[in-house]
Amino acid sequence: MILGLDTSSRALGLAVVRGTALIASVERIDPHHAASDQLAPLLQELLRAARVTLAECDGFAISIGPGSFTGLRVGVAFVKALAMATGTPVVKVSTLEALAANAAGSAATICPILDAKQQRVHAALFVSRGGRLVRRRPDRLTTWEAACSRLRSPTLFLGDGVAVYGRQLRQALGRRALCAPEELWYPRAATVARLGAARFARGVRDDARELVPNYQFPRDCTIRMRPARRAAVAC
Repeated sequence: MILGLDTSSRALGLAVVRGTALIASVERIDPHHAASDQLAPLLQELLRAARVTLAECDGFAISIGPGSFTGLRVGVAFVKALAMATGTPVVKVSTLEALAANAAGSAATICPILDAKQQRVHAALFVSRGGRLVRRRPDRLTTWEAACSRLRSPTLFLGDGVAVYGRQLRQALGRRALCAPEELWYPRAATVARLGAARFARGVRDDARELVPNYQFPRDCTIRMRPARRAAVAC
């Protein structure tokens, strides 16, 4: 039984699955990324709905990013605290893979694309084989132009990057650009839990102490010391 959490976007979610079967899930739209105020009560709500205790969960799965800086930081910290307090194993799940799973079964190539600001996007590439996702490109920080380069077959784009760059993608690719409806733009906690369960079944475990969000952006700020030993932050 796996508890999955997703805090990578404004759609905050938690779910419990047993294998591939969903036991219960709770979701909230969190436009201000105030996950730190909502995760604990949502977890209690989820456990009541699922009629399970935290001790009955065999593992935790957390969407690791890319995504909201604040949301990812809060979600990862929350799961680390749970895992270290209970001794329950944890696995990380790519947010872009969880997002692509919304379109599993599509005959088109699947390109999850998230707006990363600064004229850049987070993107990856998958195809569906027998209902299972097969990765074709890794998660990367790039531009919308690079994300759609070398695409020769119909491609389904999904994620909030569609709202920002959908017009450009359609202009560049013509009929090959398929844009998913908004209800498929956000990862689902149940999907994170199922992907986590699959990783657990393969014997994968991640060290909770070393768990960090996948922001993808390089560090933009550095700390320099002035002669008087006063730190100056330059961005």
